[in-house]
Amino acid sequence: MEVSAFLDRKLARRFQTYDTDGDGFVARADFVAAATRLAEEFGHGPGSPVRQRLDGLCLGLWEHLAMVADTDHDSRISPAEYKAAFAAGMLETPESFDAGYRPFLDVIMEIADVDATANWSRTSTCGGPVG
Repeated sequence: MEVSAFLDRKLARRFQTYDTDGDGFVARADFVAAATRLAEEFGHGPGSPVRQRLDGLCLGLWEHLAMVADTDHDSRISPAEYKAAFAAGMLETPESFDAGYRPFLDVIMEIADVDATANWSRTSTCGGPVG
């Protein structure tokens, strides 16, 4: 798939949401920090079962992203690697949604105490789907 200028800008913005420390790369630490911030924002401490699920799901999303996008195996993902993985169709498949994003959205709703049937339009800090 060729990435249009519009899609390139959209992917760059999405990449920035993953890059929580702003160093220009996405790494495991970015996902850990995002999960911690989100859980603490809603009052879930380290021992909370909901927080533990969130941590596990965020790390699962990182592992998937690293597996398909970290082509130079340096344990971080550059914007070019991220865009190449997206263009190759490796980031967003029905399988990755069902295995990673759907459970992630469920736990986000649980953390925020949001009704699962509510219209959910916020972007997650751990890299949930961005419309």
